[in-house]
Amino acid sequence: MSEARNDPPPEDRHDVIASVGQRCFGRAIDLLVVATFSIGLLIPTVETDGDVLRLPGWTQWVALALWIGYESAMTALLGTTVGKMAVGAQVVDRRTGRRPSWPNAIARALPVPLLLPLVSFFALAVYPTALFDPAGRRGITDRIANTVVVKADPNRPR
Repeated sequence: MSEARNDPPPEDRHDVIASVGQRCFGRAIDLLVVATFSIGLLIPTVETDGDVLRLPGWTQWVALALWIGYESAMTALLGTTVGKMAVGAQVVDRRTGRRPSWPNAIARALPVPLLLPLVSFFALAVYPTALFDPAGRRGITDRIANTVVVKADPNRPR
């Protein structure tokens, strides 16, 4: 018989919250993973016009779908991504401490590619919000999805 756990929510336990550095480095790795897949899939679509290489306009939608699919599926199914695994972090529902539901994983993934045209604004807006959040270093994406990024714990219930 398992005992009920009365642990406080992850956001109240600063010893388990992933650092902003972990989050940024993990995100950079994830961007490299998705960029690698995108490039591999989209290279055959490159058009040449003399010395100029061009991608058809629809390829941006493929890259967008790849990001949302990768981030959402990895977060909903495993509670982590390749980048987060590399830095020892995972995403959990801030109320239950378990991996996020599909709707929360999708809500968490959407802001990143939708704000890519505003990359500098995004970098300035998302990660500093995590730095200045006294309630547990939650960025905008965490607030939207009601999640928190924590240090990976193999004993955490899924």
